[in-house]
Amino acid sequence: MADLLFRSRIIVVDTETSGFHQDWSRVVDLAAVVVEPDGTISERFESLICPDIFDAEQAKGAIAIHGITPEMVRGQPNTYMVARTFLGWVQTHGLRWATSFNTGFDGPHLDRMSIKLSWASCIMEKATKPMAAADALPMLRGGKPKWPKLSEAGDFFGIPEQGTAHRALPDALRAAGIMVAIRRRELGGAS
Repeated sequence: MADLLFRSRIIVVDTETSGFHQDWSRVVDLAAVVVEPDGTISERFESLICPDIFDAEQAKGAIAIHGITPEMVRGQPNTYMVARTFLGWVQTHGLRWATSFNTGFDGPHLDRMSIKLSWASCIMEKATKPMAAADALPMLRGGKPKWPKLSEAGDFFGIPEQGTAHRALPDALRAAGIMVAIRRRELGGAS
């Protein structure tokens, strides 16, 4: 029991979208990993999604980041099918808590898919305090540190990229590694 980092299993989710917070923005890549109480990853979920709206011109900023085009998702399961499959996966594994590197981004996009999760602390927010204390983040006006990017937090906590950055599964894996490293620091262990 002393080796446990968490009280229960936690889902770490990542989404890649066709936009940022616009009304027409849709999830085009969804992934999640299950982090066990000891910090190991036991299960993975991933799916490209063919959303109801995915205009390449509107989405060019997002496409430049993740590289997922309308052609890549054509023929993939639609939003409803992926949401249903994902929620079944969550239920099958008896999962209760979820988080992501940026819950303020991922949460609303999942809500739009009718995926309602119980959110634990945001990994990005938890990473900010130790990174700011180590002067690893620039300070903004008003004395608050800049929110770290996933890549910055990964580098700081020694968690390498787990594949192609800005794809949902590699980013979920890296975010899970950061979450485990933060928890080990909180418990007084090495990151």
